[in-house]
Amino acid sequence: MQLGFSLPCSRGQMAGRHCYNMLFFRSEERVREWCAAHGYPMRPLVTMDQLWTLATTWYSTRLQENSRRPQPNEMRSIFARLGLGGDFWDPQSDTFG
Repeated sequence: MQLGFSLPCSRGQMAGRHCYNMLFFRSEERVREWCAAHGYPMRPLVTMDQLWTLATTWYSTRLQENSRRPQPNEMRSIFARLGLGGDFWDPQSDTFG
C-alpha cells in the first residue's frame, strides 16, 4: 500500500494543518493512473512503514503537557531519517516538482 500527497509539505499537510490531501493506493501503478486521470503530477510516495514511523515520531509527545508540533528544522530531520528528502518535504520550500 502506498500513500500519496497531492500537495507538498510547505503547502500544508505537515505544517500543523489538516491532512486533507492524503490518498491511499494499492500500488504505485494505481497512483500513476489516478494522477493521470485527475491532472496531478506524480509526487513522492510514502510506504505504510514510513507512515507509521512518521506518525509515532511526529506525535510522540502529544499527551505531554508541553507538547508542540515539530519546528521546520525538526521536520526536516524527521523526514530525512525516513528517507523523505528534497524540496517536496521541506516545510519552508516553495520549489517542488
